[in-house]
Amino acid sequence: MPWQWWRSNVDEVEASEAAVKLRVGEAQVVDVREPHEWLQEHVPGSRHIPLGELASRAHELSPKLPVFTLCASGRRSKVAAEILQRAGYEQVASIRGGIKAWKANGYSVVSGR
Repeated sequence: MPWQWWRSNVDEVEASEAAVKLRVGEAQVVDVREPHEWLQEHVPGSRHIPLGELASRAHELSPKLPVFTLCASGRRSKVAAEILQRAGYEQVASIRGGIKAWKANGYSVVSGR
């Protein structure tokens, strides 16, 4: 069986769009990285739910606001967005490039809790 590239039907947003919507309260960011990654640095105002817990904790997110998923580079966040779509969230997108893109665009991060 030949190798097939994984293709996702998940929308992606740029860090700039996510930052604006998060700042004005028009979206929520869920960081799906592991706890040690979160403690190292995370987006101010984001919610931490590790990818492995997301299916069972999806109910903790508001169904009224778009959800932007975030990881280190954008791969896990695509999986996370698919999990949320299957859980019934309709407005879900992955932040393209993850926290690396967030920082590259000059947006702040915080360390620790």
